[in-house]
Amino acid sequence: MQDTEHPFNKIPTQQRSEKAIENIFEAARALVAKNEPSQLSARNLAERSGYSVGSIYRYFEKIDDVFTHIFISRRKRVCMQLVEKIELFPNTGSASLMLEMIVDHSMSSWGSHNYSVIKLLSRHFFKRAKEPEQFSKVIDVLIPSLIALERRNVTNTIRKLSEFEVQLFLRAIQAAVRSPFLEGDPKAGSPEHRAIVFAIGVALFILPQAKS
Repeated sequence: MQDTEHPFNKIPTQQRSEKAIENIFEAARALVAKNEPSQLSARNLAERSGYSVGSIYRYFEKIDDVFTHIFISRRKRVCMQLVEKIELFPNTGSASLMLEMIVDHSMSSWGSHNYSVIKLLSRHFFKRAKEPEQFSKVIDVLIPSLIALERRNVTNTIRKLSEFEVQLFLRAIQAAVRSPFLEGDPKAGSPEHRAIVFAIGVALFILPQAKS
C-alpha cells in the first residue's frame, strides 16, 4: 500500500533524485559553515539532511563526494563574485586599487573558514577528484574580465598582458594566498601575508613606471 503522506509521492523519480541531491548539498553547506572539522561526517550529514546514510549512498559513491562538490562550488562562487567586481571596476581606477580589490577578496574568502576545515575539504577534493587540476582552472574565469579591464583602463598603470600571462600570474597569486591557509601557517591572513601577496601582484601586473 502506498504511503500517501510521504512528501516524494506522486513526484517523478528523476525529480525526487534531483530534490534529494540538492537537500543533501544544502545540508553539507550548513555543516561546512559551522567551521568545525568534526561536523563533516556521514552521520552529521544524514542528521542534517533528513536522509539515512544508506540513502545518501544511493546518490553518491562516497560521502567525501558531497563535500568535494561543496568545496569546488564555493571556489567557483568566490571567483564569479570577483568577476563581477572586476567588471564594475572604474576605467579611472589604478592598477594598485585593482590589485587591492583582488587580494582582499581572495584573502577574505580563504580566511572565512577554519583552516582545519579548508585542509579537510581540500584533502577530500584532491583525493576524490578525477581531474584535480580543475581546481586551479577555476580562477581562469577571471581572465577575460582582466584583459578587458586593461584595455578600457585609462590610467596607464596596468601592464598589457597576453591571455597566457594572465593565466600564469593568477596561478601565482592564488598559490600565494591559499598555501598558508592550507598549511595551517599562523601567519595566514595576517597583514604580513597580505603585503607579500600584494607585492607579488605588483611585480606581475603593474607597469614599472607606476610602481613608485
